[in-house]
Amino acid sequence: MTNHLAVLVENDFHDLEFWYPYYRLQEAGFEPLVVAPAAPRMYKGKYGTTVEATYDTGSLQGHPCWG
Repeated sequence: MTNHLAVLVENDFHDLEFWYPYYRLQEAGFEPLVVAPAAPRMYKGKYGTTVEATYDTGSLQGHPCWG
């Protein structure tokens, strides 16, 4: 069973503050779920990287998730 953990994102996020924990969580055996105010949608970081949010906060109801 995979452990899911929510990682929050919003426009103008700090790229390293998102990507560093995201990859460390994967290495630790978690499946990070990208959660944002609106999804599905692309969000752009301060330094130009983008991430697609696949979940919004309402879509996680009843979803087993840590974080």
